[in-house]
Amino acid sequence: MGSRTCSSAVVLAISVVAVLLNADVALCGCRYKRFFAFGDSLIDTGNFVYTIGNGPSPLKELPFGMTFFKHPSGRISDGRVVVDFYAEALGLPLLPPSIPEEATGQFPTGANFAVFGSTALPPEYFKTKYNFTVNPPSTLDRQLASFKKVLARIAPGAVATRALLNDSLVLVGEIGGNDYNFWFGNPSKPRATPEEYLPDVVARIGAAVQEVIDLGARTIVVPDNFPIGCVPAYLSAHQSNVTA
Repeated sequence: MGSRTCSSAVVLAISVVAVLLNADVALCGCRYKRFFAFGDSLIDTGNFVYTIGNGPSPLKELPFGMTFFKHPSGRISDGRVVVDFYAEALGLPLLPPSIPEEATGQFPTGANFAVFGSTALPPEYFKTKYNFTVNPPSTLDRQLASFKKVLARIAPGAVATRALLNDSLVLVGEIGGNDYNFWFGNPSKPRATPEEYLPDVVARIGAAVQEVIDLGARTIVVPDNFPIGCVPAYLSAHQSNVTA
């Protein structure tokens, strides 16, 4: 992932997740004042649905939201997403999506910058290297840019930004899954190519983590991706004669 600082922060974050999901927050001693998150549909709490405006969308209809909120909530789920459980464990309110209040919100307990369909790598990467066109609703770079814009407004100056992030938990991901989903979703694309650019996906996530550390964050969670290469639809569309 990069420097010793980055590696230490990620190791600490793994321990923090284990504590959050298995213990009462009062017992674990976690006292984060704010919680910030980046990611894709597994984390998004309403940004994508906000950006599509007032038009009709299946995401605005049941069964989305039916089991917990009893109505569509902007989450790509019939209930909560994982970031909601983290917030609950921290004793914080559910994270609001950042985009609706990017220019004005104070986000006293944090914000969620994740957007459904986001990629870790920018679309220019795929176009330049593979002549492959992808149009993600957002990218990790765009989410970080929005995060920095919000920080400059609610905690102007390096000292204030660092102080705010010192008391915050930052979730970077899950992100990167769509970098493979867009490719595997096209049956004409070679099955081996994603393995070529996998290191670049990992490197971009690592660079984002380092950016957040440089801003002042001390505790960062980096969730892993699913084994996307094992998705049955992708295995069927990209068949191989190699049993392994």
